[in-house]
Amino acid sequence: MQLQDKVIIVTGGGQGLGRAMAEYLAAKGVKLALVDLDQEKLDAAVAACESAGTQARAYLCNVANEEQVAHMVAQVAADFGAINGLINNAGILRDGLTIRVKDGEMTKMSLANWQAVIDVNLTGVFLCTREVAAKMIELKNQGAIVNISSISRAGNMGQANYSRLWQKLRRLFLCSVWVSRRRLRIRWLIFLRMTILPVVFLSWTVVCACKRLR
Repeated sequence: MQLQDKVIIVTGGGQGLGRAMAEYLAAKGVKLALVDLDQEKLDAAVAACESAGTQARAYLCNVANEEQVAHMVAQVAADFGAINGLINNAGILRDGLTIRVKDGEMTKMSLANWQAVIDVNLTGVFLCTREVAAKMIELKNQGAIVNISSISRAGNMGQANYSRLWQKLRRLFLCSVWVSRRRLRIRWLIFLRMTILPVVFLSWTVVCACKRLR
């Protein structure tokens, strides 16, 4: 497969798995648009990718904000002239039991903690996928969108918000239009986010998922 000079957006690309995948793809010659909320970490990630000899740019963006996502995608297209892929990696945790009773005292998960996870991990994926898919079709670019899920979708103690959203997210995109005529695919990677997976294996999986349709 040939990824040289393809343009891929990585959300949550300033740190953790996002940065690890970005660095691996940079070594393959991919041009990278790294999206995060931490400018310092973004700058460090961009520098690491550029040291591999490829082009990388940083984009400050809250993936849960519709206006910011639309602007980010338009800016990436303007900066690189194309978009060939998106890795929806950005995600947060706000763990806690829905209701907890201990020593006679009851506590409840706050609506703010519930909504924060839904906004970033569900709405963020929807917004980024919608805007990138539309821009790829507009530019007549071939490519793939990779959504990263979690085995926590089956349920996990203290993660009512986190587990529930992965079920909804999978159903959302199972109901999406398959844009085969536009040569655009949506692919899923499912893994345990809290486990430190070998970066090479995870990145290789992403590379395979981003393989161009023939």
